[in-house]
Amino acid sequence: MKRLSLITVLALTLVATTAFARGRHGKRGFGGPGPNPVLAHAMLKDAGLSADQIAKIDKLHDAAQRKMIDLNHDLQLARLDMRKLLTPFKVNKPAVFKQLDKIDAIKSKLKKVHVGLRLDIRGVMTEQQWEKVRLMRAKMRAGRHGRARGPNGPGMGPGGAGGGMGPGAGMGAGGPDF
Repeated sequence: MKRLSLITVLALTLVATTAFARGRHGKRGFGGPGPNPVLAHAMLKDAGLSADQIAKIDKLHDAAQRKMIDLNHDLQLARLDMRKLLTPFKVNKPAVFKQLDKIDAIKSKLKKVHVGLRLDIRGVMTEQQWEKVRLMRAKMRAGRHGRARGPNGPGMGPGGAGGGMGPGAGMGAGGPDF
C-alpha cells in the first residue's frame, strides 16, 4: 500500500511540474523555444536581409532570451512564494497583494523585453524588408491554421467564430510584427 501511494505521489508530482513548466493551456510563455532558427534565417534571407543584418538580429535575440530566462526564473520563484503565502488558513492579505504586485511587475518586464526585441529587430530592417517579413509571417500563419486570418477572414472578426471584435480590433492579418 505504501509503495502504491509513493508511486501515485511521484506520478502526480511529475504531471504537476510538467503542467507548471508548460504554463496555462499547454503553451509556453515568453522565453520559450521560439522559432526554428534555420527557418527564420531562410525567411530573413528571402526578405532581402544581409548576413550582417541577420547577425545583428541573432545578437539581439540572444540578449533578449538571456533576459527572459532570468525573468522567467524570477517569476517561478515569485509564484512559489505566493503559494506559500496562500497555504495557511489565515492569510496575510497585504503580503499576498504585495506578492501579486511583484508577479505583475515581473510579467510586465517580460513583455517589455519581448516587445523591445521586436522593435529592435524592426530597427535593423528597412521598411521594405519589414513589409516582406510581415507578409511571409501572415502567409505562414494562414497556412498553419488552414485558413486566412485577420479582419476579413474567419476568426474573431465580424461573422467569424469568435462573435466579432470589430474590424481591426484584433492583431491584424499577421499578428504582432517586428
